[in-house]
Order: sequence, then C-alpha cells, then structure tokens
Amino acid sequence: MSMISSKNFPVNFNDLRISTRPIGKPPSVLIEEDEAEGNQIPDRSKILILDSINSRSTFILLNFIKNSLKPSSNDKRLNLTQSNNNPFDGNLDRGINFSEKTGIRRRKVILLSSNESRTGWENLLQKQGIQVTKSIKDVKSSDARFYKFIDITRLLTDRTLRIEEEDCLTSTEEKDTRNDNSRTGENDVLDELFDLIEGEIRGDENEERKEQVLSNDDNEKIRGRRRPLLMIDDLSTICWFGIDLVKIDLFLKRIEKLQRQYQFSLVTVFHTDCLDSTRKLSSKNFPNQPRAMNDCYKKFEHDLEVDKDRVLLDILVRKSDLILRTRTLGSLGLGELEIIRGPNLMTLSPHIPFTLSLNSTIQYRIDDNRVTYYPKGLDKGFI
Repeated sequence: MSMISSKNFPVNFNDLRISTRPIGKPPSVLIEEDEAEGNQIPDRSKILILDSINSRSTFILLNFIKNSLKPSSNDKRLNLTQSNNNPFDGNLDRGINFSEKTGIRRRKVILLSSNESRTGWENLLQKQGIQVTKSIKDVKSSDARFYKFIDITRLLTDRTLRIEEEDCLTSTEEKDTRNDNSRTGENDVLDELFDLIEGEIRGDENEERKEQVLSNDDNEKIRGRRRPLLMIDDLSTICWFGIDLVKIDLFLKRIEKLQRQYQFSLVTVFHTDCLDSTRKLSSKNFPNQPRAMNDCYKKFEHDLEVDKDRVLLDILVRKSDLILRTRTLGSLGLGELEIIRGPNLMTLSPHIPFTLSLNSTIQYRIDDNRVTYYPKGLDKGFI
C-alpha cells in the first residue's frame, strides 16, 4: 500500500516561498536555502483552511504549531547552543527563541481560537510533547514563552453582554433616536482583538532586536529569522455573532497591513457548514473596486436572504495564497485533504517552476495520536 509519511504534512511550501520571496531574489536560491524547511510555512504567506463539523481541521493546525515550536533537527538554522563562544549561554530565560535541546530557532505562535478552549489546546499539544502551560518550576524548558492563546469566544460573549446591558439601560425613546453606528460593541471587540495581535507581533520584534544586540560576533548572528505564525480559528464564528461584513473586512485589511509590515505568516480557518450550496455569489453583485465593494456590503447587511457566509468566504479566498479543504469520507477519522492554489499563486508569472499542480487531493486517516496520509485512489488508498 502506497503511503505518505505521517511525520510530514503532505504540502510542500516551496511554492509559497517563491511567491513571497524578496524582490530581485531568484527562486532557485530561495529554494536551495530553505530546502530543509519544506513543511515550514514561509513568511508573509496567507493560508485559508476550509473545514466543517464532520471534517475538522484541528490536525492541520496542530501540525503547524508543532513544526513552529518543535522545529526539525534537519533545519539549517545556526546552532548557537553548540558554539564555544555562544553569547546566549545561561541566558535562555531572556526569551531567546531557540530550542534548548537542539539550539534550533523556534517560531512564535499566536492562536486565536473559538472552537477549542485553552485547556483543550494545551492537552492536544501536550500529547505532541509540547508544554505550553506556564510552570514556575520549569520556565526554561517550557514552550509557553513562544505560544500565545487568545479566546475569541470570550471576547465575543463579553461584547454581546455589553450590548444587552446597553439596551437595558437605554430608554425606548433613546433607542428610536439613536444611530445604529453609535453602538461600540462591534468596533470594541475587533479593535481589542487587533490590539492583542499587534501587541504580540510587536513583542516578538522587540525580542529579535534584543537578540541582535546580545550577538556581537558576526559569525554568531542569527540568519534566516523566523517570523511569527498567526492562526485565526475561526472567522466564521465572528460573522455568526452578528458582526457585519464591513467591519470584518476592515479588520482583515488591518491584519493585512500589519502582515506587510512585520512579514508574519497567516493561517485562517473558515467553517463551510452554513454555506447555502444553492446560492452562488454573482460577480456582478460583488465588484472588485473597494468603494463599490463596501456599498455591496452595506446592501447585503439589510438583505436577510444574502448568504453572508459565502460573501465572507469570497473575501478570504481572494486574499489567499493557498487553500486547504478537508472533506469527510463518511467514516470517523477518514477524510480527504484538497490542496488548491489561491489567487495570489495563480496570478504569478507562468515561468516560475511550481512543484504544486493546480490542485491535488490527499486522503488521510486520524488515529489516536497519529495522522496517516495516502494518495487518492481506490487501488492505493485505504477505502
């Protein structure tokens, strides 16, 4: 039976690495430098994951987190802990992003979650040998310094309670004369969410500057620095809580601007359960011009028949480099993973030698603590 190694996620990110390379740097050089990092999401890339209740994408997110916090020993990063003149010896508690066992560069992970609780994710990561619970006794060996969990559900629930309290304290006459935009609940929750993200991203940047100051020897300087990984799980919940599309789109644009500044990687999860398969978004009703697009959003907000999930999905697809879609095969733990080029990859110059075809499908089986991947096909698969 043909089988893909379960240790490696079956997506080669060299295509994304080419698409996000610095201007003027040839693709061949970039691939050669990052050959040992085929499973590492490159900087500045945007990945969209589409899943459903019957085919959850938790195993994909878990793989990304594990690769970031526990990098492979084949990583070509500079091993500072094995150097005789290592300026970081005894100073790992300052926040230097290196694995203490291998000396390999770690990557900060910022996880915004609404599907799993903080404890749930900590238990999942602990099964993978990743300790993210803060322990005073064992601070140095903990991965908690490089992992930040933000509870989206708590923020959204607090926002709902604020609005309900505001409505209770407001008289009927004031409600009639008050402008709908005077409610600060929707803006507050997205602003608070963005401020938390920006704070973590800037904090990682400050830690990097400290490392560069501590490293005085040119031979000991860090090369190939890893930018943070921001994971939003998921955007569907924000939409389901009643926040309108205009504000969500503005939030995404702020994230996009922040990403251009700090070059971090972005992974976004979207649940397809509530998509109306009988309704398709017309390009005539959803133009490419930003001003006209905002007008459409406002029109959609007052149209109860509009499939807002599909509108949000269209926004996310247009911003994506790579799309990963999970689908169930009707049995518990069995599914398919479809790998699709996003619009950003599709619009690149045709002479770039992509290793990833237009789309491909891999079958997978989830056991207790293991995911096994198979090529699609009845003759070689497990069906």
